[in-house]
Amino acid sequence: RADVTSQVASKVGTGGGTFSFTVDSENPNNFIDGEILAVVYSSTDPLEEERTIAFLDGFSSSGGDTTTVNLSQPLDITTPNFGALLSLGIGYSYQRFATPQFSTVDVDGRRLTSSAGGEDDGVSGNGGLITVGGLGDSTANPSDPFANPTSSSSDDELYNLAVGNSTNPAPFLTQGATSFRIDTENPSFNDNLFFLGINITAEANINEPISVPEPSTIIGLLAIGFGGSLLKKKVHKA
Repeated sequence: RADVTSQVASKVGTGGGTFSFTVDSENPNNFIDGEILAVVYSSTDPLEEERTIAFLDGFSSSGGDTTTVNLSQPLDITTPNFGALLSLGIGYSYQRFATPQFSTVDVDGRRLTSSAGGEDDGVSGNGGLITVGGLGDSTANPSDPFANPTSSSSDDELYNLAVGNSTNPAPFLTQGATSFRIDTENPSFNDNLFFLGINITAEANINEPISVPEPSTIIGLLAIGFGGSLLKKKVHKA
């Protein structure tokens, strides 16, 4: 993981819109599947709610891993503009032609997807097997959470935990919850689920007890992908 804040800031400046970045080929290893660029930006918009953004990177156990999100107070999913996005970054996962490789995700024991993975953001070959939920992806959850992938685009690895799916519209997060759990597993034992990100309009800590941050006048917003740290900002309401 590398901090490229200065490079991104110099290109973006004060402008808006979508920007493209070129990453030099990894030399001498051309079989690194790709990179994820994670951007967190600030806002002074008083209409924004308090928001926690967590970036977890590295690798997860194919046999199963658990991430727990601890909340500072009971969750109120009825709050206007409540949001809870989950993004995954997965490498070395192939979902075209032959028997597809995939990962499963459960939220508090409820299946969210059985088709995470593939080469959505790369190519179908070694050195290009990568996907990440981010810009240009839909937050709609898989309609059948138990369906395995039929193509590399069966699942875009971006999920909305504030709602359900077409099979069960109940939100994945429970009203009044003080924590929630995310379980991942890779049944094919050959994918690299190396990136998980949470963007929730609540004060939270990941895999550790909640602590109260100092007030601030900015709020972090998830733009794309993930990276490996916990960012918490608080907005003063007007």
